Amino acid sequence: MGSDDSSPVYTVFDDTSALPDGAKVTYRAVLTYLPGKTVTSGPRSVTIVQAKITQATIHYLRTSDSDYAAWGLHLFGDGLAPGEATAEWGNATPFEGTDPDGGVNHKIALADDTKRVGFIVHRRPPGDPNVKDTDPDRFFIPLATPEIWLKQGDTRIFTCKERVDTCVVPSA
Repeated sequence: MGSDDSSPVYTVFDDTSALPDGAKVTYRAVLTYLPGKTVTSGPRSVTIVQAKITQATIHYLRTSDSDYAAWGLHLFGDGLAPGEATAEWGNATPFEGTDPDGGVNHKIALADDTKRVGFIVHRRPPGDPNVKDTDPDRFFIPLATPEIWLKQGDTRIFTCKERVDTCVVPSA
């Protein structure tokens, strides 16, 4: 497929634009470090997704109480569709859906699934909007993780509803 000699980070890009959604592609890396000496990785498979992600979902679970009406989202970033960004700090976007685990969620329309979406969970009026669930601002890229899960007081972003160490989203 390609080669790269820009040690220590090696990168090769594959053009999968002609493949249909759902196609499986398997890759293997081969490192040649001396003439005739190579190391070969195990195979890694990916599923091709050509369709754009038009909506992302943020799930939020409180562990100390179930006072979800007092909390909302401040949304910002280049990935958001027009009108999705929170207009003013003092008026956080409310969570509108409920989850089976007792948490809540908010669905976000997207303009560009490859751009970062930023968010802050903080108090809604009549509470003090400067009270945040966690600090600092957090981000995710919808193309990589169109659905994320949050847990009260935990700065990590999760890719699974169990919110465990094995499904933590890398920083975006």
